Amino acid sequence: MANQVQSDIKEHRRLAAIDVGTNSIRLIVAELKPDGGYRIIDDEKDRTRLGAGMSSDGMITDEALESSAKAVERMHSIAKGYGVQSVRAIATSAAREAKNGQVLVDLVKEHAGLNLQIIQAEEEARLAHKSVCHAFNLESQQAVTVDIGGGSTEIVLSVNGVVDQLCLLRIGAVRLTELTRKHENNPDAQYDAMREIVRDMIKSKLGKSDFVPSVMYGCGGTFTNLATMAMHRTTPQAANDLLPFTVRGHDVQRDEVKHLLHWLRKLSPKLRSSVPGLNPDRSDIIVAGLVIIDEIMRRLKMNRLRVHDRGIRDGVLLTMIDELGLSADGDGGRRIDRIGFAERFAKQCRFEEPHCRHVAKMAMSIFDDMAKHYGVDHPDWSVVHRELLYAAALLHDAGYIINYSKHHKHSYHLIAHSDMPGLTTREREIVANVARYHRRATPKSKHPNYMKLSEVDRTIVRRLSGILRIADKLDRTHTQAVDRVELELMEQKGESRSVFSVYAGKEPVAEIWGAARHSALFEREFGYECDFRWVES
Repeated sequence: MANQVQSDIKEHRRLAAIDVGTNSIRLIVAELKPDGGYRIIDDEKDRTRLGAGMSSDGMITDEALESSAKAVERMHSIAKGYGVQSVRAIATSAAREAKNGQVLVDLVKEHAGLNLQIIQAEEEARLAHKSVCHAFNLESQQAVTVDIGGGSTEIVLSVNGVVDQLCLLRIGAVRLTELTRKHENNPDAQYDAMREIVRDMIKSKLGKSDFVPSVMYGCGGTFTNLATMAMHRTTPQAANDLLPFTVRGHDVQRDEVKHLLHWLRKLSPKLRSSVPGLNPDRSDIIVAGLVIIDEIMRRLKMNRLRVHDRGIRDGVLLTMIDELGLSADGDGGRRIDRIGFAERFAKQCRFEEPHCRHVAKMAMSIFDDMAKHYGVDHPDWSVVHRELLYAAALLHDAGYIINYSKHHKHSYHLIAHSDMPGLTTREREIVANVARYHRRATPKSKHPNYMKLSEVDRTIVRRLSGILRIADKLDRTHTQAVDRVELELMEQKGESRSVFSVYAGKEPVAEIWGAARHSALFEREFGYECDFRWVES
């Protein structure tokens, strides 16, 4: 009987996510389905305007702090009423940037008994993109995901569903409205000021890109309100905000965005509040939100956007579901399947499997021989480091999905911005850097991606990259001509030498030449001059 109860709980497990945003606080309660998806059983919203007035002094008002903490408490009570097994609460830009953001965390703990997690903009972007990937098929297309909140906007550039670049703007519908409030009695001046702020920020943050996106996916209240307004314009007979179609997947052309923007900016907030399809609570910030949309579409030369009716809360739930798939290990912790997640991500990047697996095999052989020399208990040759090297070897050519000439740099971005639950943020950065340095330049102090690592992690990256550069060139022709490689470290006549025995049916001239040519980093890091010798197999 007890087993049946446990089975029923597992089958009907319920989760909840609470998003404490700049404009509003939202709760989503979901019940898991056998296929790993979920169905929503409640969706609540409370407009608290946490970020109102912050632009002047960087402080959340006492009133907003108290009302927001109480709103979280109410939502937590609702979630508990549904018998949820797990609740996760996150806070975004307002709490992230406020000087007194920790006060909110403390108040939520006091009122609701929840640990409120203030997430970084990068994580916010990843969660929104995760939600879009779950709802739409992003394979075989270059896409842009845009999440517009009250205080920030996250732009994600992706190829075949994997993230290549993040553009994080410290501007959202609420903040942009407040920054231009001094012009509120002159709608044209306020509109011009909004457009100038957004245009300058996008230009400085987005820069040049190899992307030619085919579609833009929009998350957040600005996009859903845009969709409902557009629907009401084409279905004027709809009453009481009831429409014959859903918001998710609704396409809006840029001409429609521009038309609505120029119409709405001429109306007073009071008149806007009666516009069919526009939530009255958003009537004072909708113009700012549409300006952001229009400027992003202009910059990226986009004519079409597709609306998504979910966002970071959905991303949080999907992350929680992913975490449930990690089985507990014997120590009561979680089994971290770094290799499994790396392989799934490599397939998502459409990696050249024979080559990448062969490079991984060569890298593991070199790593294992080094570990034998230094001793298996040596901290530099741990199982974790071995798995990070294997992941980097599998993913080193992931950047081919963007283009060849800079694929090592694109590999870095794809891995660093990926969603591989088996790797921590730190481990993702190590893997991304090792993959980035498998060719061309070696790690340098002028490289931001390398310098943001700790001294210890920089050493790990240099050493693992030294191994990967050799392993990659041992399959320089991508024909798997080399059967295996064995490494022996020796001291001869006062010289330290690393002898690589390269086993192959016939002499792999290109592979040995390539490996020798790219062995300088290995030599510099380990102090052993490299010698490559063909052994007929």
